[in-house]
Amino acid sequence: MKQSFLSKLHTNGIYYSIGALLLLIGVPLYQYLVLLPLGYSDAITSAEGGVLPPYLSWIGNHTIAFLGYRALSIIALAALISLPFTLFRIIVAQELLGSEETEHAELEAGETDEDDRPHRDSQQERYWLPGQVCWALYSTCSGQ
Repeated sequence: MKQSFLSKLHTNGIYYSIGALLLLIGVPLYQYLVLLPLGYSDAITSAEGGVLPPYLSWIGNHTIAFLGYRALSIIALAALISLPFTLFRIIVAQELLGSEETEHAELEAGETDEDDRPHRDSQQERYWLPGQVCWALYSTCSGQ
């Protein structure tokens, strides 16, 4: 069954929300509740100093906790991997809809004369700020 563009955006928006929550809340919470009581901060401190054997020893002794941490990070990033492409598709779709609305309004106003119509080269480009892109994604995915 083929999904519509908006339903794909809605599904992707849910994945992005889950990935962001995992990355911003889940991973630090896992570090604080699971890894720090097991001595992860001491192992990281020694690794930052250039001494790797204590860090590798910690990984060897706490393999399940370390793999859980890495799996949580990979799942979060995998959920967010296609976000830039989706944002690009939203921007392109909005630009297409905007140009169609402009052309439709010109036809209704009776500006079909070739001399009166502004050329595409002379039209000012519209640049999106990051907040506008996030709002466009949110409003498209939430159906507003």
